[in-house]
Amino acid sequence: MIPQIQEDIRTTLLTNNPFSTYAAGEPWDEEHPSVDSLNKDVLERIKTLLREKIQNSRIPLAAVVFGDSGMGKTHLLKRILDAVRRENIPASLVFVRSIFSPQTAMQRLLSEIVRNLDRKIHDVGPTQFDFLIAKMLGEYLEYFFSQPENAKWKQRNEKFIHRLKNDLYAVLNCKINEKTRIKLFSETSVFLRNHLPNIPKTFLRVLFQYSEKNKRGVVMEWLHGRPLDREDSALLGLDDIPPQSWDDNQYIEDKSRDIIIALGLLLERYHRSLLICFDQLDALYEKEKVLTFQNMVHFLVNEATAMLPVAFLRNTTWDLRFHVMDEAVRERLLMHPLTLNGCSAEQAKELIEKRILYKFPDHGREYAQWLNGILYPRLYGGESPRQVISLASQIIWKKDEQTCLPQPSEQVLNQELNQELSRVRNDLPQPDAERLQKSLRFFLENRCIFHAENDIFRGSHGQLTGKISSSENLLSPIHCAFFFNTSSSGNSVSAAYRSALAFQEKNPDARCYYVTDSRCSFRDTWKKAAEYRDEFLQNGGRFISLDEETAARWFSLLFLTDKIRAGDVANPKTEEVMTEKQLSEYVKNHFPYALIDLPFDTETNVSPVSDAEAALSASQETPPSIPQEIPAVSEVLPHPFDNEANELLDNLLNTFQKLKLPVEPYFPESYQCGPRLIRLRIVPDQTQNVTVKKIENKSADLKVAMHLQEEPLIQAQTGFVSVDILRRRRETLTLGQLLRDAKKNPPDNSDAVFPLGAEIDGSPFWVNLADPNTPSILIGGTSGSGKSELLKSIVIGLGATAPPRSVYFTLIDPKRVTFTDFYDLPCLNDSVITDEECALEALNALVEKMELRYEKFESAGVPDIAAYNRVSEERFCRHIVIIDEYADMLSNKLMTEKLEFCFKKIGAKGRAAGFHLVLATQRPDAKVVTGLVKANLQLKIALKVTSNRNSQVILDESGAECLAGQGDMLIGGAVSRRRLQGALATTDDIENLKKHWKQFSAQIIRDNLFRLD
Repeated sequence: MIPQIQEDIRTTLLTNNPFSTYAAGEPWDEEHPSVDSLNKDVLERIKTLLREKIQNSRIPLAAVVFGDSGMGKTHLLKRILDAVRRENIPASLVFVRSIFSPQTAMQRLLSEIVRNLDRKIHDVGPTQFDFLIAKMLGEYLEYFFSQPENAKWKQRNEKFIHRLKNDLYAVLNCKINEKTRIKLFSETSVFLRNHLPNIPKTFLRVLFQYSEKNKRGVVMEWLHGRPLDREDSALLGLDDIPPQSWDDNQYIEDKSRDIIIALGLLLERYHRSLLICFDQLDALYEKEKVLTFQNMVHFLVNEATAMLPVAFLRNTTWDLRFHVMDEAVRERLLMHPLTLNGCSAEQAKELIEKRILYKFPDHGREYAQWLNGILYPRLYGGESPRQVISLASQIIWKKDEQTCLPQPSEQVLNQELNQELSRVRNDLPQPDAERLQKSLRFFLENRCIFHAENDIFRGSHGQLTGKISSSENLLSPIHCAFFFNTSSSGNSVSAAYRSALAFQEKNPDARCYYVTDSRCSFRDTWKKAAEYRDEFLQNGGRFISLDEETAARWFSLLFLTDKIRAGDVANPKTEEVMTEKQLSEYVKNHFPYALIDLPFDTETNVSPVSDAEAALSASQETPPSIPQEIPAVSEVLPHPFDNEANELLDNLLNTFQKLKLPVEPYFPESYQCGPRLIRLRIVPDQTQNVTVKKIENKSADLKVAMHLQEEPLIQAQTGFVSVDILRRRRETLTLGQLLRDAKKNPPDNSDAVFPLGAEIDGSPFWVNLADPNTPSILIGGTSGSGKSELLKSIVIGLGATAPPRSVYFTLIDPKRVTFTDFYDLPCLNDSVITDEECALEALNALVEKMELRYEKFESAGVPDIAAYNRVSEERFCRHIVIIDEYADMLSNKLMTEKLEFCFKKIGAKGRAAGFHLVLATQRPDAKVVTGLVKANLQLKIALKVTSNRNSQVILDESGAECLAGQGDMLIGGAVSRRRLQGALATTDDIENLKKHWKQFSAQIIRDNLFRLD
């Protein structure tokens, strides 16, 4: 091959290196293809064991798979999962990471089992739980109709019986009233317990309610083994749980054990099995954890049914650390010892080709032929997949045949963290206080000098206390305490706050933090918990609620730690296995995130470098610098100068001091900077009787004293008071910036998502119309507030992010000024509607088509458009109706009544059918925005309005009258209230959208693809 062509291929492979990592994620990950013939004997043996377990669920079976790091354990699990699905083996795969605390091991096992059973059987359609419920109901109904005394019922329901025989899930999709449903579940429960007397009645009662979407969240809490409070217990019809159970690990462990046994009995009855794979067991250094694993295997083999445990670890680990296990359990595992082998030369070539084709489908075979030509002579046979990938990476990174550029450990760990973070974002674990606690301790022990005093986890909440100091100031340690809770139970929240209050009383000078997950909601009915929370904050406590992105960072650090301890991370060029010492050094000096802000922590400026840039720089003469490959999340806006924020904060504190209202900066983050605003965060001095109300009443005084252009917007937030002030040098936020960010940080996987604007910190805020909280939108704002630009950005944002041919617009513009740029938009219904009568006709037609869709959903046995598009050849698009200044359409009372009827229909029923409504007006008064309109538009957006009354009409609270205009907005309704900056839709943005859509024939789109009926 010509040398220049070889160099071109090498450079191309560097831009998106298929061998940048050898690792694979969980078995459900689609990346990193494997070789089917590799370790096929191990795969076949595990399949045989599964079939034996299915045929006789009580046979005591277990297995152990030995393989060194890099031999492809996770790839094997992926192929097991594929084989189960492809060959219709009635089994499921449960993937259990390393064990944490022996006190919560059974709940951890249950959580992983339940997490798997809540997955779709074939990625679409019903879940494993749906299957079990359908089998139970179907079995009872078959028995019921077979009884002679029920002959009349059988004759009356012949069609349903026929459908039931052909469709297992027909019983779940049929429409029955509440009384009949409860009776059916009750009688099925009695029937089953006659055959399975050991299965708890409570378990069946809870499991049947899994099929009710409004109860599923509480059901999953119970199935995960977490205690419920009285409110949730009453929702499921359960007896109150003893109060002492909230802090009783043994109670939760016993309950988890009982649920696993009950699940095993159901799986046994319906001839299914669970393959429970224990990975990262090489990280179990403590004898206590090894014995915990022993007890779990013993339980699964001898007490639970239909469950096959398989352990994955190294021979050396087994010999050195697992000899402490009970001999009977060791022998049970060693009855079926399986060993992973390396690749043959042909398998290595196939692995190279598959990886390259995954990244370069067009020219992959040509690239693979070149690479294999160099690689093949260097193979001796028996190399592990990691070694093959490492050799391939060396060839790609070589400048010539003699030298190979080194890859520093910091870069390797940065790449691993980047991949781990990506996996966690795609499949974020359930809120888990224990994991958060372990992650923070590891972070503190390596980021600073941390002497732990107490590290306990009890029930559903944990506590970590100790002293933190910096290397520069060892003599003045800071006493800190962290209280973790991720339970959705009011009693558990109260217990965590009580622990925090008790600590505060004994240690008044210590810093106390309450850490939770933002997905764990706090209910207004938890009066006692609210009292404890308020007292905790008044005593100087700090509240940390982790959003999904931040929680993903905490989990990722912990998962990376486990991989390092298990020896599953190595330098792809040198095969050097990364050590815990190297990880500690990385967290201390290079970890790009601060899980919490330490007062003496020096932040390093992180400059994200793409894979392509890093690869191309590495191909030059000099060795590459260490790229920080983890992109700062949503870093699409330039950060403002911190000097302005610090000056404003000092000015604000001094001004309040002069007003005799002393306040303090909020720790850990005293301000946030956005494109147009700076949000200062303060805490009232409770000892001086400073209240939030007194602070809110001083907005006019602040404008005068601080020489501000506008009155600041002052709002009470969770744990602090925010003061929003306009920046002196404001930046223009364009829609193009937000859309470019979507390529780096994709939003939810939906065909109806768009960027509404940027939050105070500059991160994009995405709205998903398919979400039950935001299917339809009300927008109110005066002239000059940015209403027209917001409507344009919604059209462009939806059109640009949605898959081609999946959205369709009806634009109604009575004033004929807002949508003038969209008259030739291909995804538009005919043209922009400007006449009131035509608008009413179009709305009525949409209502009729919506009802017709529901008829088709019922015939297909599906609940919504997403499910229908998965099972039907006929695909429905989403239809977005946007009306600007709909107040101009209210010409008479009759017209008003007809319009409100359409608004009610689309707003109330449109989401499931794919119809969404956006109403905008510059007259947000009670006559225009009636109660009926507000009730059916879930997301409320208030731009700048003229009066407090207008703000009340839109948001049911004041504040919008203090906005700055030009896209400055407050949102509320079914989502938590927040302040955003809307984006400007430029002419280039509009033209780019048209080019994007015009590559498809407009006539084909209208006639064939956008089928509304």
